[in-house]
Amino acid sequence: MQQSDKVKEIKNQIVEHWENKNSVLLISSKGTLKTSIVQQLAKEKNMELVFYNLPLGFGEKYLEGLTRNLIRCSEASSKKFILFFDNLSKMSGDDFETFLDIIENRKIGNFNIPENVNIVCAAIIGIGEGDFTFNAKKHLSELKKVFSVIEIKPDEIIDCWLN
Repeated sequence: MQQSDKVKEIKNQIVEHWENKNSVLLISSKGTLKTSIVQQLAKEKNMELVFYNLPLGFGEKYLEGLTRNLIRCSEASSKKFILFFDNLSKMSGDDFETFLDIIENRKIGNFNIPENVNIVCAAIIGIGEGDFTFNAKKHLSELKKVFSVIEIKPDEIIDCWLN
């Protein structure tokens, strides 16, 4: 992906929010480079990337697995890393409160998410949002309470697709 000025600006915004200890939510239409931007940022900043596609429903086993992986990553590396929850729009509405609690309190059960973990989440709002169970747009005001939200406008990054 050739990097446009807009993509650089988005990555700078993400880092700025992290410096202020905020989790970041990227919102945009389907296929607008949200995942690619996070992957590229991890590489540029020499950060580990722990990538999770949010399932239609996550229960105790999912949360236990997430906790185990976070512990393993924390013990294996002193580097900062990105905990990236992709496809928020695939999440079950029943899990929404649990998810918000994890982000807001940086805690999964009794496990505190380490300080060297920066949280990013991606959600589809706009073209393609009707394909999923969870409507992030409907819950945007609640999401803004626990996330710094960055909206990616497709027309502003179209040059990345064309180059």
